[in-house]
Amino acid sequence: MKLIKFVRNVVLFILTAIFLALMLLVSYCMPHYSAAVISGVEVKRMNENENTPNNKEVKTLARDVYFVQTYDPKDKKSVTVYRNEDTRFSFPFYFKFNSADISALAQSLVNQQVEVQYYGWRINLFNMFPNVIFLKPLKENADISKPIFSWILYALLLMGFFISVRSVCALFKSKAH
Repeated sequence: MKLIKFVRNVVLFILTAIFLALMLLVSYCMPHYSAAVISGVEVKRMNENENTPNNKEVKTLARDVYFVQTYDPKDKKSVTVYRNEDTRFSFPFYFKFNSADISALAQSLVNQQVEVQYYGWRINLFNMFPNVIFLKPLKENADISKPIFSWILYALLLMGFFISVRSVCALFKSKAH
């Protein structure tokens, strides 16, 4: 009896961890929207070090990464920096090839309010920035888009989680008797 409860709890823990990981994946990969005022644009040359396992030589790959600096229209001290980098054919699959165009658009919209569509998180510790997908000029007091597809995915994941938990509990309840 104790072994069955222990196994059930382990299965429920693993199930919870899987669903939390899926929720985090949806949160990271799906687009978010925010209203912001563009304060500047810059291009940085970023180096990636790549160790080759065969001869232990270090190769340096360089690429240009665009950054868009913004601030909250309601609070000028609340700033956000967005990375503006092509995703090409890599994950998440936005197939974004227009980072230079978005950078030029952002430069033309300096000191104007825009809707920023982006994915990702800002994590200072790892020097991670959310990546801009799209910029759209906003009029005063205009509503920003809502991430409805993300909300639908969250609802489906929660329903799947509750159905899975009930199924596991029912399975182990029948095994206990």
